[in-house]
Amino acid sequence: MKFEIKSRFDSSILFPIETENWKLALEAAVKSGAYLQGAAGTEKFPIQIGGHHHWLCTTHDGNLQIGCHVYTFEQWQEHAEAIGKKEGYSPLDIEIYKLHIEHIFKISKLLWNAKEKAGAA
Repeated sequence: MKFEIKSRFDSSILFPIETENWKLALEAAVKSGAYLQGAAGTEKFPIQIGGHHHWLCTTHDGNLQIGCHVYTFEQWQEHAEAIGKKEGYSPLDIEIYKLHIEHIFKISKLLWNAKEKAGAA
């Protein structure tokens, strides 16, 4: 049976193998020295908030994922209400998530700018 261990950041295949089960696939990946976090070269480190419906998490390329939706911060700010309604969120839920989006956006700007400044020094 073919198994593929994928990156949680972008679903790229980190380690493919044909074997009998997941346990053997994982053992083979570890023995081979495969880098299973899939974050090598990541420019943006993840920021996560556990919302009461879905997690909010920044992606390796600086976007924001909420549930299965991934958009830029600007797209979230513009379309959060419509996406929330489509997902069945109440008006209160939507307002809470809009606050989470703004919060992560501000934190990410501070952290990523600080990381870039430290790298330049």
